[in-house]
Amino acid sequence: MGERGGRRGGRYRHRRHVHDPVNGFGPEIQLISAGTSYDWDTLGGTDFLNQSIFYGSDGSGDYHSMQYMSSWEDGDGSMTARGVPTVIAPLNSGSWWQLDLRPGVCDRRDVWKFKQWLCDKGTRLLASMFTVVMPQKGTQGSAVIQTLIPGASQTVVRSTRMGSMTHFGLTGNGSLDACHPPAPCGETASRSWDPDLTGPFNHATVGGWYISFDLGTPQHLSLQRVQLPEYAVMLQAMSLPPGTNASSVHVYAETYKYQTYYRHDYALADSVAAVRAAPKGDAYFLDVTSDTLYYRVIR
Repeated sequence: MGERGGRRGGRYRHRRHVHDPVNGFGPEIQLISAGTSYDWDTLGGTDFLNQSIFYGSDGSGDYHSMQYMSSWEDGDGSMTARGVPTVIAPLNSGSWWQLDLRPGVCDRRDVWKFKQWLCDKGTRLLASMFTVVMPQKGTQGSAVIQTLIPGASQTVVRSTRMGSMTHFGLTGNGSLDACHPPAPCGETASRSWDPDLTGPFNHATVGGWYISFDLGTPQHLSLQRVQLPEYAVMLQAMSLPPGTNASSVHVYAETYKYQTYYRHDYALADSVAAVRAAPKGDAYFLDVTSDTLYYRVIR
């Protein structure tokens, strides 16, 4: 936890607390604490919320992570004047951050320069993680991009598409040019070689994230710096090469503690439902009819 003075919404009588998992301007979830009071009077009243400058930008316009995954959680709805816990995320992300299709649950703030979804958080949870195609470059992202684009700078890494993400139940779009920042996305949002992946979830009974890769599913994908509530159920899925059998798939959790390496292998389940229900989340399922791998993400 850290503190910052007001960056948006004017001057605060109390500072807000911001959750900074990696950096304050990245796509991780930024938390605006409940109970914060705002000095709206110095800005001419709460109508400032309807001015384009209220939310001007969030990083470079061609960074996938900034344009499609940057997010804020208004703990009690006080900053957005909605009166309920609210998730604020880019409108250009399309369905990725539209938490609910029912009337009145999500508002569009088209008037803001950086247009946003404002959605009731409800029972949704938020998560952030690194998705690294191995081998890794140091402790950051994938080294593979340097093979594809020799000498690629961090700007190139963040603006070069790697694949996409879609919520279960949506049709999705498998084309390689479905959306590129700052263009708006539809049911599928793009992601770059920047390893950050951030979004809403609650997969205890339904739903999941489908992750795709433009160049094909990698042989080794590592999920790192996972941040999600303890015991929360997050389900992810990805396609595998046709005919892949279970003996070729290895899903495991690993960590270093006191300079000692520990590895815990996931158990092969017989259905997606069994993966959801796994008490410790350490389960996966391979649907051989569709060549799709389902697995839980644990922290």
